[in-house]
Amino acid sequence: MTLADDVKFEPGFSGSTRGFHILDRKQPGLLHGYVWLHVTHDWDSVWVAEKPDEKAGNGGGVPGFASQEWAAQFVRNQGWGVRAETILPPTKEVADHYHVGFNLAGHAPQADDVQCVEDADDAVHVLGELLEDQSHVWAERCDNFGTTEWLECSCRWCNLVLNVERARDDIGDDALVFKLRKYGQAGESFNPPVGTSKEFWARREAGERCAV
Repeated sequence: MTLADDVKFEPGFSGSTRGFHILDRKQPGLLHGYVWLHVTHDWDSVWVAEKPDEKAGNGGGVPGFASQEWAAQFVRNQGWGVRAETILPPTKEVADHYHVGFNLAGHAPQADDVQCVEDADDAVHVLGELLEDQSHVWAERCDNFGTTEWLECSCRWCNLVLNVERARDDIGDDALVFKLRKYGQAGESFNPPVGTSKEFWARREAGERCAV
């Protein structure tokens, strides 16, 4: 069970500060609090946790968290939860969704190669699964695959698989989720020893979740 299974990061404002409202997935409408990224005068950055009924930047927050996940976990564990409708103004904005997929460089993705998910956390999870599946396919291209020599092989296919594994490790960093939420897109490109480069990506789409 991960934090993403328990809470949802909803982009929004607290006062004039942009950050994320922390909503409960299992209890719809329950607001745990608010987290936002504070940049100091020395250009260091820390995440700040706020009670749901406090405005960010008024000095009442708890600073010092290295990631938005740690800050969100803190507010979830404090028992600050209130009904979201008592704090958040009603909105008529249409929710966004995310597409995750892959394609050969310079080519449009095939319909079957694109998945549609509800939020950035789900998009990052699916992107990691796509990379894992691709690493298995490329690993089998090694001439030593399935032998004892394969464990120490450094051929171009095995080096490519290592690059994919590093990208999968980076996906576990909250920076990718933040980038996807802030800029609307994130991805990786890989160049196999034979064939065309392959791009793996996730991007935000306007509107309700579609039937991709």
